[in-house]
Amino acid sequence: MLIKEVVLHNFRQYKGTNSILFHTNDTKNIVIVSGKNGNGKTNFLMSLVWCLYGTRTQDVDDFFKNEIVKQGGYAKYIANSLNNLAEDEGESTFYVSITFND
Repeated sequence: MLIKEVVLHNFRQYKGTNSILFHTNDTKNIVIVSGKNGNGKTNFLMSLVWCLYGTRTQDVDDFFKNEIVKQGGYAKYIANSLNNLAEDEGESTFYVSITFND
């Protein structure tokens, strides 16, 4: 099973709906996520982990556990995930969805 698409809506620095397609085939099946510091690589990873593990995110590894503890618990961690600009514009929801190929 491979990830086909990830959609981030108002999740952290991803304002609005952002669709990321993963194009692979039988001979090219590796996707590399790269970018400069501060461009969202870690938040992208966090979105995947949160989408797949939900309230169990802190059990994935020490990085996520420390982030959740640093923000005062899971509820505050999630509350801080709404994009600030979207919140200023009256938006109140965010989501992450993952579509898989078989």
